[in-house]
Amino acid sequence: TFGERRFRVGFDEKLKPLLRDAEGRRLAALPRPTKADDPESAKAASRHWAALRKDAEAAAGLQVTRLEAMLASQRRVAPGVFWPFFAAHPLIRHLAGRLVWGLYPDGAPATPPGHVFRLAEDLSPTDAADDALALDVAAAEGVVGLVHPQHLDPAALAAWSGLFADYEIAQPERGGAETLRFDGIRVGGRRLRGLRPQGWSTDTGGEHVHAVQRPVALPDGTRLVAVLRFEDGFWHRPGPEGDGIQTLRTLTLSETGWRAAATHRFGDRDPVTASEVLRTPSLLAAAGDA
Repeated sequence: TFGERRFRVGFDEKLKPLLRDAEGRRLAALPRPTKADDPESAKAASRHWAALRKDAEAAAGLQVTRLEAMLASQRRVAPGVFWPFFAAHPLIRHLAGRLVWGLYPDGAPATPPGHVFRLAEDLSPTDAADDALALDVAAAEGVVGLVHPQHLDPAALAAWSGLFADYEIAQPERGGAETLRFDGIRVGGRRLRGLRPQGWSTDTGGEHVHAVQRPVALPDGTRLVAVLRFEDGFWHRPGPEGDGIQTLRTLTLSETGWRAAATHRFGDRDPVTASEVLRTPSLLAAAGDA
C-alpha cells in the first residue's frame, strides 16, 4: 500500500511475482509514488516488493528442482501429504497447478497411474480436456506423484503433450550397455558440476573428475549405475579449473561404476528409468558449450 493506493501481489506458474492494481490490472512494475501517496508507506511497500522478488526467485529455483527430482525418481506421496504440501500450499500450488499428476495404487516406479489429473484454479481435479473429474484427491486411496510420459498411451500423451515437451526423449540402443550417441558433444564444465540436484554425483573416486554417475534400479531390484564420461575432466576441489569446455564421451550402464555391465542392457530398464537416465545428457547436449 502507498497509503490510499493499494496493490495486490500474486504468482505465475514459475513463481514469478505478479503485481496488480486495486482494479486487477496487471502492472509491469511498482509505480512511482505521487504527491497524493504517503511517502513512508510507499518506501516500505517498495522495500517489501524488492525483497519478495528476491525471495521468490530463490524459492522458485529450489522448488522447480525439487519437482524435477520427484519426477525423475518417481517419488510418490500419500494424498494426506500431497494436498496440504503441494495442492493447497499457498506458494507451491502455483507450480502444482501447471503439472500433470497421477493417483497410483502403489509406489512402485513401473506402476502406471489409475487416474491422471491436473489441478484447476479452485483446486478441483480436471482431465486432459479440462473437464472436472469426480475424484476426491485429498481422501483417495493410494499415492500421488507426477506422471511421466512413459506411463501414458499415445492418445493421452498427445493430449498432455504441451506439458511434457521437455521430457519427450528417445530410447537409447536397447541391446547394449553402452551408447556413443553423445560422444564428441562439447558442453560447459560448470553444467557438469551442477548436476547433483538431478541425481548425478561427481563423487566417483579420486581428485580428478572425468565422469558423473547416478544409481539405476532395474525392475527386478538389481542396482546398477549409469556413468557419463567426459574429457578432459576437472579437479574435485573448488575452483575454476574445469569450468571451461568439456567433451562428452560414453554413457554406460555399469555394475561396478566403471566397466560396462556384462549381463545387463539398456533395454532391461523400465521406460521411466530409461528416459530419465537419458534426460540429463540430452539436455546437456541441447545446451552445448554455452
